[in-house]
Amino acid sequence: MLIPPKTMDKENVKAMKAVQKSGPPVVLLDRAAYNFFCDFVTADHKAGARIATDYLITFGHTRIGCMVGGPNVYTSRTRVNGYCEALAAAKIPYDDSLVYYGNYDVETGRLGLEELLKKDITAVVAGNDLMAYGIYLYAQEHHFSIPEDLSVIGYDNTPLCGLLGVPLTSIEQDGDVIARKAVEVLLERISFEKGPEPVPYQNYYFTPHIVERKSVKNLVDIDK
Repeated sequence: MLIPPKTMDKENVKAMKAVQKSGPPVVLLDRAAYNFFCDFVTADHKAGARIATDYLITFGHTRIGCMVGGPNVYTSRTRVNGYCEALAAAKIPYDDSLVYYGNYDVETGRLGLEELLKKDITAVVAGNDLMAYGIYLYAQEHHFSIPEDLSVIGYDNTPLCGLLGVPLTSIEQDGDVIARKAVEVLLERISFEKGPEPVPYQNYYFTPHIVERKSVKNLVDIDK
């Protein structure tokens, strides 16, 4: 059974353990498991956020906001970790007021940007492309320009990225590759369970990559 859990909280883990105990093999999709023993296949969310933050730093940004989902959501925690790692590597002090927690939706993009703009940010790493779209809407409503006034990087590289007035730079997770691997792992696990010896659980992380478009301003050239 392929399970893409929204969170790995106690209730979800308890439910998944019950499913696992009832018989069918379980493979977690797009989540890593630390308190639940099974195979999992996921994008490396920490690496994705670090790649996005590194990209902005390379272009001269140091006041970088980070928008994610709820604080207990696996992808939120790991992406904030990646964001922090990129800042630390560049010797940029971490400021927790630049991290905005909400939901992975358009409204969080709008509300989050309203708060983050009070912190003199020049760029935002959005938790997904819907959040980034909310940022674009807020920018349009308040008459400022992307990327001239604010640089934005999305996440998921959905078709929306190319439809926006300023095409959105975004992180691509290669979802098709991850899904195919998850099915492959599940079929292997089914065959393993018919064998005489137990086989260790397998963990697979896929590193995302950035798809460059037009939503990031180069501040390095300005400072020269």
